[in-house]
Order: sequence, then C-alpha cells, then structure tokens
Amino acid sequence: MTPWVIGNWKLNPATLKDTQQLLQGIATQLQKVEQHHACQVMVAPSFIHLSAAAALLASDVDAFDDDLHLAHLAHLAAKGISSKSLSTKVNTIKLAGQDVTALTDATGAYTGDVSAVQLKDIGVEWVILGHSERRQYYSEDNESLLKKVIHCAYHGLGVVLCVGESEAAFLAGQTEAVLAQQLLVLQSFIKAIKQADNAARNDIQNSNEHANTIDPAAVAQGAIDLQLSRLIVAYEPVWAIGTGKVASVQQVAAIHHFIRQQLVGFDASLIQTPIIYGGSVNAKNVDEFAACAAVDGVLVGGAALDAQSFVNIVQSFCSE
Repeated sequence: MTPWVIGNWKLNPATLKDTQQLLQGIATQLQKVEQHHACQVMVAPSFIHLSAAAALLASDVDAFDDDLHLAHLAHLAAKGISSKSLSTKVNTIKLAGQDVTALTDATGAYTGDVSAVQLKDIGVEWVILGHSERRQYYSEDNESLLKKVIHCAYHGLGVVLCVGESEAAFLAGQTEAVLAQQLLVLQSFIKAIKQADNAARNDIQNSNEHANTIDPAAVAQGAIDLQLSRLIVAYEPVWAIGTGKVASVQQVAAIHHFIRQQLVGFDASLIQTPIIYGGSVNAKNVDEFAACAAVDGVLVGGAALDAQSFVNIVQSFCSE
C-alpha cells in the first residue's frame, strides 16, 4: 500500500507570503527526495490560502523563488541528473481542505461556511473531517459528519476521517469503545450509498434502452468501490496531539488492527483503506512508525510547518 504523509497546517501560517514560501519550500525539497513518488503527499492550508496554494501547485518549478530553484538545479547537477528528465510540475502534492459545511453541498444562506462544490472548484481533492479540535470546539458528532462525508462523496472529494480518544478515555481503557462509536459514521455512509446505488440500479433495470447492455449490479458495486477508495482513516489520540506525548508503535499497531477489523465489518473492500497515525509526529520519531507494517502513513501537525522537517518525514516513508 502506498503510504500517505499529510500536513495539517491548521490556522497557520499567518500570511499569504509565508504560506507560499512554505509550499514552495516543500515542493522544492521534495524534488530532491529519490523515489518521492513512492509516497502520497498532501497538505491542508487554511481556507483563505487554498486558492493561492492550488494555483502554486498547478505551476512550474520555474515559477518558484529563484534561490530555491537554483539550489534544486545544483543538487541535480551534483548527482548527474538532468533537470529536463524530471517533471517540473509540482502537482504531485495533493491539496486538502480542513473541513466542509454539513448544511449544503453547494450554495446557500450559510454565513461563514465553505461547501464541497466550492472546494472542488478551486482544485481541492481531499477534506479532513472529524479532527478532535473540530469535535471539541464545534461539537461535531456523527450526525453532522455523515452529512459532510456524503457531500464530499457527491463531488468526488476524498475524506480523511480523524478518530481518537481523550486521555481520560485512554486511562480508563475505553479507547476501543470510543473509536468504535466514532467509526459508525462510516457504517452509516456505506448504508447511505448502498441505498442510493440500489435506487440507481432500479432505474437502470426500468430503462429499456440500456437493459441489455448494462449490468446494474456491476454499476452499483462499482460506484460503492469508487467512493470507498477515496477514504483514509487517521488515528490521532487526543492526548498526543501537540503535547509532545507519542503513543508507542506497539500501541498504534494494536489500535490500527482494531480499526481495520471495524472497517472490514462494515464492508470487505475497506481492507484496502489506509490507516495513518497522527499525534506529535516529527522527523525524530517517524522512522519507527514508517517501519511498522500497520501504519500506512502519518498526519503531521506542527512538524508540517517546516518544509525540511516535513520532507524528512516523507523521505522516511519513501525509504521503507
């Protein structure tokens, strides 16, 4: 399974200039990493900087800061690699939103909200949902998250669903119970798309024009597989986010195994769903997670705000 390294920038950086410099730095440093295509890289800037980030990711390396570009070319020349042999596009970095409204998938009188169709329009491919900070400060629950997941699926946006227990739940031995409850949103989502696909299958069966050329069951299952293939589950124990505390690799592997069991119980195709870890991940501790077969990548917070640190994390996963 191709590993994922996702940078959640949260409410950072403060300025557009700093956002552009951070993204330019990541893109330039990433090109120096051998086999960087062996890893899926994603960043999630704040809403106000998404359009600028999308424009930058659609540009050429030639449009980047001259000093960064010249340093990159010098590095290639030292290795005897012609820059012409490489793609100058930096769109290998995927773009994510940090949330999406549950109130509508399109437009409406919802002051301050951002919809799935708006994110899709500016080039966003994924959305982070259910982060513990959203659950804590905005009281997000499975009901609202289900609406958000459905809106994302309708517009072809992938979902990074965050789950994780509080320190109190962890100490009380309630981690699995908390995660099982949070993961139920995916069970509800699967039921919803199966109901929608069954309705579509009935429409096809009732159409004389296509009755002999389309297999309704294949259409329905294909739609389900497509939607479920754009799903990542991120396990982030709340007690490890921004605290410097890090769950042991053994703890994370056990929890990821539990999450996998839950997912497969919802739908067999979720055996392929990436399960990544987040919680004070940095360049110093990432190697042990990268070496663990149960960890399909990482969701990075603070360390994602430093280009070199973030790319070092990417390199750890590319080397495994």
